[in-house]
Amino acid sequence: EVYPSLSLKEQWYRRIASVHEDQWMRELYGALFVATPMSQEFQTLVGAMGLSHILSISGYHYGIISLIAYFLFRSPYRWLQNRYFPYRHGNRDLFFMVLGILFLYLWALEFIPPMVRAFGMIAVGYWLYDRGIKIVSLQTLSITVGVLLAFFPTLFFSLGFWFSSFGVLSIFIFIRYYEHWKPWQIFLALHIWCYLVLLPISLSIFGTFGWWHIGSIPLALLFNLYYPAVLVLHVTPWGDWFDPYLLKMFESGDMNKVVIPMWMGIFSVVLALGAMWRKEAFWVLGVLGMFTLGSAVYQIA
Repeated sequence: EVYPSLSLKEQWYRRIASVHEDQWMRELYGALFVATPMSQEFQTLVGAMGLSHILSISGYHYGIISLIAYFLFRSPYRWLQNRYFPYRHGNRDLFFMVLGILFLYLWALEFIPPMVRAFGMIAVGYWLYDRGIKIVSLQTLSITVGVLLAFFPTLFFSLGFWFSSFGVLSIFIFIRYYEHWKPWQIFLALHIWCYLVLLPISLSIFGTFGWWHIGSIPLALLFNLYYPAVLVLHVTPWGDWFDPYLLKMFESGDMNKVVIPMWMGIFSVVLALGAMWRKEAFWVLGVLGMFTLGSAVYQIA
């Protein structure tokens, strides 16, 4: 008998799937950890509940993985540095160690577009930061997108790549005007802002909405604790610990079709670009997001 050689991504998926009995949970954690495609039915349900951006591996997940890797490496490296090579630039070395872990993860998952954008953003951002250049700017995003498109032209046709880039743009816009807020205020307000900004373009393309969609804001906040927890649980035999609660949540979800004109989605992109220079565009962008949310709620009510 000839056995097919499995890629590292497929091996990881089979290991994850073996922990879960329900097919939805297999698809959920497969998408969450190794970016395997979900079935059309489950993907539509996830989109209607506003959870697609949470399950799609991108900068959101890379940020959490980077923090975990940094704190794991930091103490051993500092001990070695103080003892053997105190002349080294510690933060730079730690960055390249973390970047190496992220690249291996990107390679194992076969260079999916949102992860490529996130990896490029991290690399370009640190390159600018290391030279004392402000990184929260349209310039940083433009350089990253330009470099990635130059090396990987097929990304131009990837919707996930552009959604990921637009998400970063919405974050930069908010921080540009409210960087003087306290960190916890930025953390909370940023989730609401990104939800409203991405709503017009996502609904104009996909058109699925449900009552759980509004609840995706607190779920996104909880995800910052949930993701590291399930990451650790899947190293142990208790990877299915959250399955009963997640199944109840997905079974209570509803799917509805809403109609949002495409021009509203395009207009939101134009406003987002303009908001990097004019605060008036920033406020109009927020109003457009709230109007889109009100329209979607009205259509399903």
